[in-house]
Amino acid sequence: HESREPWMAVYKPQSRSGLVHYANPAEVKGKKVWLWADNNKYVTENLTENFNSYVEMQAGVFETQPEFSFLLPGEVKSFSHYWIPVRDLGGVSRATPDVVLNVARTGAKALIEVGATRVFKGAKIRVADGVKALLETQADLDPKKPWTATVDVGPATVTIDVMNSAGAFLLHHREGEIDALPFDKNAKNPEPVEPAPPPADSKPENEGAYLALGAWYEQRDQFVLAW
Repeated sequence: HESREPWMAVYKPQSRSGLVHYANPAEVKGKKVWLWADNNKYVTENLTENFNSYVEMQAGVFETQPEFSFLLPGEVKSFSHYWIPVRDLGGVSRATPDVVLNVARTGAKALIEVGATRVFKGAKIRVADGVKALLETQADLDPKKPWTATVDVGPATVTIDVMNSAGAFLLHHREGEIDALPFDKNAKNPEPVEPAPPPADSKPENEGAYLALGAWYEQRDQFVLAW
């Protein structure tokens, strides 16, 4: 809810696999994870191959699912987003179009796992505690096999940087930081704000306001109000 992160993910521990969605949150504002409960007969018979749970991710330029818009003749609209497979990782802590990172702590040690979306020869990986580097190394990242290392990090909050061979950042992560509101099970979903109603008179200069309000209703399948 109210996530300003460019990524979201679903993950299946049993198969150590998952799926990441990545997009500019200012451009692709709508993000949703839909989950059916366990042991649901409709799920096992209609949505899966006899599996007892089901989850889907949805994303798009509108904030809520009921919204839609129209393309005018000759009009072009474009946006970009990425659907990134996750394999052989113990989780997802952060993702970019280039790499997927998992950080898992056990006591004073942290398991760092990096899965690449394409080959990066001589990539640089740095783990730091805010004062000093705990690990600085180079590795050839390959989608075929994740890069992993166990680092003695102590109690400090760590940052992980992954760079290409030229030093350009592929990913930056600070442990525990997510740019979103805390989870609140009572929080309401964001609803689109209805435009102000046009003036009661029907002067020609108010035509644009009437058309805008009608389009707003039509985009939400409220055709009686739109007409």
